[in-house]
Amino acid sequence: GNGWDSRYRPSMTIGGATVVVLSFTAMFYSQCPMIDQIATEFDISETSYEGSCSLVALRQSVITGLGLVFFLVGLTWCCTRFFPALLLLLLSIGSDIAGSYKGPVPVLLWVLAVVGGAAVYSWLKSLDNDAAAADAAA
Repeated sequence: GNGWDSRYRPSMTIGGATVVVLSFTAMFYSQCPMIDQIATEFDISETSYEGSCSLVALRQSVITGLGLVFFLVGLTWCCTRFFPALLLLLLSIGSDIAGSYKGPVPVLLWVLAVVGGAAVYSWLKSLDNDAAAADAAA
């Protein structure tokens, strides 16, 4: 038919995720001049905006953007691919938690969870493909 071929879905998902992360980056970077002005008048050293506003904006935009993408893909997959959807929804909740804390440790733990989740998903998918090939050969 004239519908989207499944080979275009990964590139469309990656493209959409890139647009979401870039949109969040623009949104968070636009707050930096205001925060710099507030910092000249008030002591904000004990807030989450301590340090380089650009780095905080980049960190928050990547975490929040990927968390939103994981949430949307998880909701999309929840009826057809339950376990990958559950994994993506848990990673989305983890991104919200990692973005709420100051410091690198929660972010690094979230990145490790994302890499581990991708590895588990790839491993389970390869097991499923091997089982399907064995069934087809029998």
